[in-house]
Amino acid sequence: MGELGQKAEEETLITMPLLYGSRRYSRYGNIQNLTYENFTPSQLIKSFLTGIAEELHELYKLMPEAVRLGRVAIAASGNGIRKNPLLVHRIEKLFKVPVRLGEEQEDAAIGAAICAAAGCKIRPNFYI
Repeated sequence: MGELGQKAEEETLITMPLLYGSRRYSRYGNIQNLTYENFTPSQLIKSFLTGIAEELHELYKLMPEAVRLGRVAIAASGNGIRKNPLLVHRIEKLFKVPVRLGEEQEDAAIGAAICAAAGCKIRPNFYI
């Protein structure tokens, strides 16, 4: 998918991938500027990944400045970003800092195990 997205040349599509709506507005997903010429897998992939990154950045901009100040990287997890270098690139471009992924491949399984261990009092808390 990332390879196809990288093949897209000019970015003419604008995609808002808000399938369940937005946290801030009562709007849903849409694709703008769709034409016969740009209705290709590579253009669609690139516009969806750009839309995901832009939505994350919009939410980030709503955070208090004290939280945003001094950031040096974006911590990310999950195969959605791990397996999409183009998404990583889009996020790094918007946030102007590098994306850092965890060393482990199965973030969800590790999170579930930590949650279970904390719930069973095997661990004192959720922090590693």
